[in-house]
Amino acid sequence: MLHTRHIMNRAVSIRLPYVLSLPNDYAQNNEAYPLLLFLHGAGERGSDLQALREHGIPRALLNGLELPFVVVAPQCPVNDTWDHHRLALTALLDEVGAQYRVDPDRVYLTGLSMGGFGTFDLAQAFPERFAAIAPICGG
Repeated sequence: MLHTRHIMNRAVSIRLPYVLSLPNDYAQNNEAYPLLLFLHGAGERGSDLQALREHGIPRALLNGLELPFVVVAPQCPVNDTWDHHRLALTALLDEVGAQYRVDPDRVYLTGLSMGGFGTFDLAQAFPERFAAIAPICGG
């Protein structure tokens, strides 16, 4: 007797707020830009996007640093870690890549502290997604 298992496809909606920064010359030309995904540390978790501007690349951008990248910095929910959000992070990369001119061969990943651990984790789960990673204080 042959037994068949039915596998159901389900869509799950995950809310992952983020801060996005475009290069200063983005509107003046039509080139595709590299994308930099920044994962924050444990102290910036929650629902206040202002907390993302306390450290790392978002703070540097706020203080005037100009990068020739599309930069996206999502916020991890309170009492959670990045490894629980692998699929949401890849969906975010897909969404940003579809909405903005991003070169899919130049997607970079970095993170600080808990985000450094998240950088290692996400790159290990999806190594084909990233041209390079730069974990900071991630174990």
